[in-house]
Amino acid sequence: MPATSWTPRLRRAEGPLYAAIADALAADITRGKLRAGERLPTHRELAAAVGASIGTVTRAYAEAERRGLVRSQVGSGTFVRDLTDPASYSPMLDRSRIDLGPTAAPLVAGDLGHCALAAALAGLAARADLGALAGYQAHGGSEAQRAAGARWLAITGVDADADEVTVCSGAQHATVLALAALACPAGVLVEELTYPGALAAAGWLRLPTHPVALDEHGLVPDALARACRDSGAKVLYCTPTHHNPTTAVMPKSADWRSSPCAASTG
Repeated sequence: MPATSWTPRLRRAEGPLYAAIADALAADITRGKLRAGERLPTHRELAAAVGASIGTVTRAYAEAERRGLVRSQVGSGTFVRDLTDPASYSPMLDRSRIDLGPTAAPLVAGDLGHCALAAALAGLAARADLGALAGYQAHGGSEAQRAAGARWLAITGVDADADEVTVCSGAQHATVLALAALACPAGVLVEELTYPGALAAAGWLRLPTHPVALDEHGLVPDALARACRDSGAKVLYCTPTHHNPTTAVMPKSADWRSSPCAASTG
């Protein structure tokens, strides 16, 4: 396939040129100016078109690939990805990138999140059963939705059947349901610095919270054991990966099997 004659429309910005090229590429994919599968200009051709060095274009293409906008094939070139195809476009599950877990980025027009949302909404609008989807749904999600949840959990290493999956209206709703189902009147164990939504959920359920000390790795095991004994609480709410607000990551070597209470991670 011959390369497209694409030339980015660069906006004046304070940031580096390579980022502006990647932003322009994202914007043109969103507008439909660049279609899935099209081969982009070579590094040398694009460098000549925008008056930049080959190194700058190489970095721009690398940034676009990091965002999931393009794919590079040695000897063939750089191609636009199909953002509507989950098999081709799955940035949240791509292990070649850094997974920021529960963190979220704003949806900016022309950026990766905007492209994904636009594609998803377009696919939803084209469905023949859109009217049925807008009506009342089965409690806990439909069978297809719960099966999809089980498949996603399997990718993350959690073995669950569809019957064990419940679809919730967001993470806060899920937190309230989990605490209501699992916590006893003694309350909930939380990190001494914890997500405000967890405190709000416990407060709404009138459950006392018991703070547990943190260090640079997250929860301190000895402090957790003491809190379990002293409080009588049966549930722990914690964020072991990218803790909010410290960003600490709990090491896998931590052994929680000796802890006298059950754990529920948020």
